[in-house]
Order: sequence, then structure tokens, then C-alpha cells
Amino acid sequence: MADKQVRSTYTTAAFRLSYPALFEPVAVMGDTTKMKYGITMLFPKKSIVEALKANKHPASPWMPTDNCQGLYQEIVKIARANFGPEVDLKTLKLPKFRDGDKPKERTGQVDENEKGYIVLHSTSNTRPDVLRSDKTRIAAADASEVYPGCWVRAVLTVAPFNHKVGGRGVTIYLGGIQKLADDTTFSSRPRAEDAFDAVASGEGAVAAPATDGDMSFLNG
Repeated sequence: MADKQVRSTYTTAAFRLSYPALFEPVAVMGDTTKMKYGITMLFPKKSIVEALKANKHPASPWMPTDNCQGLYQEIVKIARANFGPEVDLKTLKLPKFRDGDKPKERTGQVDENEKGYIVLHSTSNTRPDVLRSDKTRIAAADASEVYPGCWVRAVLTVAPFNHKVGGRGVTIYLGGIQKLADDTTFSSRPRAEDAFDAVASGEGAVAAPATDGDMSFLNG
């Protein structure tokens, strides 16, 4: 690895927020000695983006059009900058981009909320910044403003690691998120704001029969 670490800051495209732990850390894999903040990011595949843009979804201006290729290439760039331009990426531990249309390894089932999306996780040891679209901060008292299913974007730090036990690779640390738009909550109970809004905009992701293109870097 290079004598001096090469890192980068990356601002993502819009994604749907899932499993947010933004104001209080949670135990990692049930281990209460390892508490982290974190989120699961659901990036819409190209076919979903096209459908949402056609319906003028309020978050569509920030939605990805490359099936996360830009973020993946940023991770590859940092890997090669730190471990050499000829490094075999298969020997490194890299963030796992998962295809939401395929069953999860842990459960063997497809998560209905993840269908049509590319799934990625990011964590932080420190509390991330949480902003509204106008850049005002969302306090813990207003945590309900950022709920599973709303649209946000994130600032990530793409950084290498080289551990004697954990091996070497690249990880993505969560720096903060900015809320972009509301949408249907992933919770089984609808939010009151959604239930009583007379004019609903953006009724959630609707898959279209378009081709999503190259997603060979995705895991199952």
C-alpha cells in the first residue's frame, strides 16, 4: 500500500433510504461492543429511473443514470491509487453492490422494498450530518423527517484499509445525507402525512420493462 493513503470524497446520486441509524448508533451484527451509525442505500436501476423521470418524480433530477458505475469506478480508482495500478481487485475487500432483485444470502428471500434497486451499505463511527434540501440541519427531535423510503443523497469518504486480521481493501464511510424528496414509507404502517395528503406526488418506484445495461459488478 502507498506510504500515504489516498482518499476521496464522493457525493452520490439520489437513492431511497433504508435501515437508517443516523441519530443513534446500532450494534453491528448484534455485537453491542461495536456500535455504528449507518444506512442502506437503494439506488434505482436504469429502468426504474426512466419510469420515475417520465412521471416527473420530485427526486428525478438527482437520480443515477449509470447503475452505480460512477461510484464503483471511484472505488476502483482509490484501490489502484493505494495498492498499485495492476492490483488484482479480486484479492481486495471492496464494498458489496447487491442486486435487489435477487434473494439475500442471509435469508434466501427477495426483499420487496429492494426490487429494482442496487443495494449498498455505508457506516460511520461518528454521527453523520443530516440536512434538508435547503441545507438546514435536521435535529434528532425531528428524526421522523428522514424515514425508510424517502429520497436522499449522501457524501461518502472512499478510503483504503490494510489490517493484519481483516485484510486489505476499500471501504466507504458515511459523512452525511441530504433529504431530497418524500415517498411511500417502507414501513407497513403509512405515515399520516402520506395518508392525508390530497395531492400525492411520486407514488413510489414503478418498474418499466427497459434494459438496465451492464451491471456485471453486482453481487447476488
